[in-house]
Amino acid sequence: MQLANCPTCKKPLTFLDAHLSEQAFWQITPRFFIAPVQAEPMLLITLTMALSLAFYSHIVITALASILVLILVSNYGLQMLKNNACGKTGAPGISTIFSGKSARQASGITFLLGVAMMSTGFIHYVFGTIPSVIIAALWLWLLPALLMHCAADSNIKHAFRPDALAQIMMNMNWAYAGLVGYLLMAVLSTLIISDFALQHLPPIFTPLMMAAAFSYFGLALFGMFGHAMQQLPSLRSSLDPSDKNNPPAPSATHITDHIKRLDADIDIALKRGDYATAVTLLEGDLQRHGFSDLRHDQLFKLLTALKDFERLEHFSQLFLRLMVGRGQITAAADFVRQLKERNPQFKLYDLDLSNDLAARFHKTGEHRLVIWLAKDAHIRFDPSPELAALYLRAAKTLLEKFGQKNKARSYLNYIIKNLPALPEAKAAKILDQHIQKRRSIE
Repeated sequence: MQLANCPTCKKPLTFLDAHLSEQAFWQITPRFFIAPVQAEPMLLITLTMALSLAFYSHIVITALASILVLILVSNYGLQMLKNNACGKTGAPGISTIFSGKSARQASGITFLLGVAMMSTGFIHYVFGTIPSVIIAALWLWLLPALLMHCAADSNIKHAFRPDALAQIMMNMNWAYAGLVGYLLMAVLSTLIISDFALQHLPPIFTPLMMAAAFSYFGLALFGMFGHAMQQLPSLRSSLDPSDKNNPPAPSATHITDHIKRLDADIDIALKRGDYATAVTLLEGDLQRHGFSDLRHDQLFKLLTALKDFERLEHFSQLFLRLMVGRGQITAAADFVRQLKERNPQFKLYDLDLSNDLAARFHKTGEHRLVIWLAKDAHIRFDPSPELAALYLRAAKTLLEKFGQKNKARSYLNYIIKNLPALPEAKAAKILDQHIQKRRSIE
């Protein structure tokens, strides 16, 4: 695989991570198929085999056991993938799969594998062998890229991005076909082992061997995919390489090297016109260092230039906080209007941010946006002092700028009824009484 050249000296670049292997995955294939035989992976395989004993019970129990096997293999497989992507050869501790964070990160991979297997089985059951073979071939071709991309970006909504998947395949060239070949070999081997058990062994051995084969080949392939990701900086930089059980404190030199490497990767991707990789690099860094205003600004400018409104909306609250912090209220108002125009259902789900924006929009004369921020806010947020402040400001804006007394009273009545102990409730009562007196005079 060719590495990019330095835009300054034109010499080939090398990774700063000295521990990363330069060997291609096919050169060290035995390592991946030996890895699941270590103590921790074998414990997981034994656990999946024990769960498989439920396959001959009630259909509901069988389904639950199958889902649990899939979750366990996906979860632990993701940990093996991360280990290999970061140059580690040891097996991760099995305790890592029982944390909530680990399960959330692996949920996208579990979903992809489940859909791939269920869709192929459903097509075979309904339409026959040939259509199911076509669907299976399509899944075999897509799964390596899907799983690697999903491991780097745990948001399942981004897993099926054609540009990101195509970028992975193009960066790997013919090596990607090698991954597909190993995946095909693993699937066929699992089917052969299952068929042998079904025909030649007592029935109790069939689910045991199916579970063992699925777990073994699954973990081996996850390790292989992780090693392949070493040569894909846009994916590798999105993974968290730290040991969760004993996270090392990053040194200043390590942080500086990381920033320099990331800046270089982003710069090279932009110079090559590889904007999808640049976006992925920035997203991955924000997942780990969400406090970085520099990355927020870079990502905002890049997504704006690409007119990627889906991602602009996804990160809208981060971008709006950045604008508020910099005092760019006019830019924030323009950004909100742009998103509303593209998606009339766009809403903010951060009450503190909504309150802050409402106060600043009110000062700059963006009164319609103040009303937009308050609209149906009690549906999105629980009753709180912040909600009372938002509704009181919206009521005053409706009265002063639009003369809409009925709508203003609806906000005031909500405060009075649901938050009577707050100072805003007292102000709301006074304002409501004032509206009623004005009506009686009129």
